[in-house]
Amino acid sequence: MNAIASRVFALSGLWLGFLCSGCSAPPRGEPTGRADVYDTTPAERADRQILPSALAENSDQVAEQLAADLSNIPDMQQYRCTVVFGDLENKTGIVPTSDFEAFRQRTRQKLMQSGLVNNNIRFIENRARFESLQNKENIGSGGTDSDLAKAVRNPEYTYFLNGNMYRVSRGSSESVNLYEISWQLMRASDGSLAWSSAPYEIKQIR
Repeated sequence: MNAIASRVFALSGLWLGFLCSGCSAPPRGEPTGRADVYDTTPAERADRQILPSALAENSDQVAEQLAADLSNIPDMQQYRCTVVFGDLENKTGIVPTSDFEAFRQRTRQKLMQSGLVNNNIRFIENRARFESLQNKENIGSGGTDSDLAKAVRNPEYTYFLNGNMYRVSRGSSESVNLYEISWQLMRASDGSLAWSSAPYEIKQIR
């Protein structure tokens, strides 16, 4: 191979190497995009608020407990009762109430996958929303009440699903946070508790 050919071959190799270097995969940082609800990201671990994975775990726990405990609530065995989304007593100070509302909704969705639950309970997300729609559609006047309207107004077979959320913090920068969440079914007739979930506790250290 003469000198000119050698030089052309060398330049071609450099040019090909340059082009191929642009084809290599770029460096990747933290995975982004869709993740499992039970996964925890570094950003979440650094936050004082309760982890979304903990809220999902609590939602699963409550749905499983309530479905299993239906036989301990006599009214729900004899009649199809109404459960209305009631109050949330959020004493955490830093977690938005909407977070707990979202996972209470998730609990309902999981419960409604059970045929046993659907045969015994009808759910209403929000009493105010129900009454607003009732008035809008002129239901409840002139003796045209639906079965649902009658059920909601019958306090003997109506329950409120209430929740209590607390946080205990320690450390100069609140680096240790203990959360406790509990749910109760309250009878509309007298305010007594027909059912209560096992307390859910999680300690987060950041």
